[in-house]
Amino acid sequence: MCFILDLAVEPHPEFFGAIEHSNCKSSRGNTSIMLDELPLEILTLIANLLPASSLRALSHVSSRIYLALVPELYRDLTFCAISEWTLNILDIDSFFLRHGSSRVSSYLQHTKNLHIETSIYLARFNRCAYYSIFCTVGLSQSLSILGASKNVTAHKQFLEDITVQLQLIFSCFKANKLVSFRWRLGICIPMGILNQGGYLSRHQKSFACLSLVMDGICPQIYNHLDGLSELLCLKRLEWEGIQYPAESNFSLWDGVTALLPLSILLLSKVTLPLNLSLCDCLIFRNLCVLKLRDCSNQFRLLRNLSRYQIPLQLEQFESYFLLSFHRLQYLHLRLSNLPSIESRIQDVIRYHQSILETIIYHKCQLISLDNDGLFEEVRNILMELYLRSASICPQLQLLHLRFSGSERIHRKIR
Repeated sequence: MCFILDLAVEPHPEFFGAIEHSNCKSSRGNTSIMLDELPLEILTLIANLLPASSLRALSHVSSRIYLALVPELYRDLTFCAISEWTLNILDIDSFFLRHGSSRVSSYLQHTKNLHIETSIYLARFNRCAYYSIFCTVGLSQSLSILGASKNVTAHKQFLEDITVQLQLIFSCFKANKLVSFRWRLGICIPMGILNQGGYLSRHQKSFACLSLVMDGICPQIYNHLDGLSELLCLKRLEWEGIQYPAESNFSLWDGVTALLPLSILLLSKVTLPLNLSLCDCLIFRNLCVLKLRDCSNQFRLLRNLSRYQIPLQLEQFESYFLLSFHRLQYLHLRLSNLPSIESRIQDVIRYHQSILETIIYHKCQLISLDNDGLFEEVRNILMELYLRSASICPQLQLLHLRFSGSERIHRKIR
């Protein structure tokens, strides 16, 4: 028997879905037999090319294939909150019930990437129970604890609910197996994970990638993150706030600047320190990728880097003020609630007009609907000056403009 597999062509994502849902029993049976006879090495190669949905469909062909694909099926693990209003209730319990507690432990030995996330649509701030009164599901005490003077107690219970659930999966992980951790709930992280002596620094020392989306108005947020400097193998850090005027400053810069192996740093909607010393700026020497999106004081940071004349090895840099660069050919601008007085887009385009080949311009404008953290996108009017600036670029090959808000206002744009 001879098998020929062209790995240069990605299998169609619906191919294995058809195996699972096909109404033709004979064809499904024949296909299942053929797949079941493939060597495990070939199955693994196929699995690496498949999207998650097709991978699950392939695993249903037979018990042999399922067991062979367990390392791929559980390499990436995602748990979500049930809704924005019950962020302390994750779907971890249902995961254990669905798979069986006895099997979960062996499955999670293969996990390398852990994601804890939920949608951020309506609640743009006050997501943390320290300030909120709607996240009460799972609280063991009566609702009377949620008065203004008792919010600390509610906040503690809120995080303990999450901690109990996370400990279920942490106890199943293999030591030093995790490569990345994504926390995108928009709330502070419970104690015991990223604080000094926390789980990640003690049991996952080869940990390399960290992505955080947090609510900076919680006063206890930074008490739970003082272990960042212990992540000695961390190479990629993404930190995104959901931004509110009362949001705390980025007071953990000392922990970040201790991460000398860091090669990728992405910061969005966080407040950077006003003044940085030379030692604070040394972390930027080893960075290959730096992205600053809607960060307060980001221009001060850039000026400090220029003042200290720190040599940079950056291969990718994203910001909306790029006049200091030479030979710029690709310009990608993604702006949110940028004051018009600070918008110098046309100056950037003019400065690099002779060599610019690609311009991508996305701008989002939000207005507050009420005091409960609800926002709505408003329509941005594209200034004629921007189009006029783009028209003078002789090498321009791609122009991509994206608006926020209702489309009906600009239907006449061609």
